[in-house]
Amino acid sequence: MNKKKRKIIILVFVFVMIVVVQSLPVFILKNIGMKNMYGKYVNVYYDSDDESGSNMVFDKLENTMQQISNKLNYETNTNTDVYVYKNQSSLHIRKFGLITLIMAPDWYIGDNKGPVALMVSPNTDVNGHNEESIMSAATHELVHTINYRINNKLSYFIDNGVATYLAEQKPHENLTEVIPIPSIEFLDVENELEFGNNGGYQYSYVFIEFLDKEYGWSSVIELIQGNKSYEGIFFKNREEIYNEWIEYLKTYY
Repeated sequence: MNKKKRKIIILVFVFVMIVVVQSLPVFILKNIGMKNMYGKYVNVYYDSDDESGSNMVFDKLENTMQQISNKLNYETNTNTDVYVYKNQSSLHIRKFGLITLIMAPDWYIGDNKGPVALMVSPNTDVNGHNEESIMSAATHELVHTINYRINNKLSYFIDNGVATYLAEQKPHENLTEVIPIPSIEFLDVENELEFGNNGGYQYSYVFIEFLDKEYGWSSVIELIQGNKSYEGIFFKNREEIYNEWIEYLKTYY
């Protein structure tokens, strides 16, 4: 083997090893030494020195699961795994790997990987958050896991709107004065940073609130299930619903 080929092989090997090391945390959700709590509805995995924070999450979700499941018309038949991390960086690297440490925003305190929920402990010191907001995020992530089981093709906007609405993460009444009203195209956004940095959580909440108040919760359930179009659910196309939502925003926010 000549030197050029040997050099190429070494470079490819190094590149592959970097990718593997960078990506490994995405697939290994447990920190070393994590303990667990098993309940009727949720299994919580937590860092060994954070039992108090994880107990709070366990109690909240164990007591909330049935209520949320009923609201979403979903029959709970399997436990939801929840990983609670004592520090924010442990959560960040579970999203896209170690590279996330240099790009994850401060507001990022929870996520889900399909039917599995990930979040920081309510004892974690997070810029812009407190125990109350982190605990509401626990409910938010629980809703995501159920939404995923109902319809794993659900749009990011509707998924987060339902999660934010059921977690009662209500935005400020002067929302439209602080963050520009999104275009109809924003309802299709899938980029999490773009969504979060442009008021996606707040506006998706109001969208679900609007649908619930104007068309009833059963219509929201049909939207989540994804078996019908907007015309089939609301007898109006999405643009018409969007325009009605804009008027609702102008009236109440």
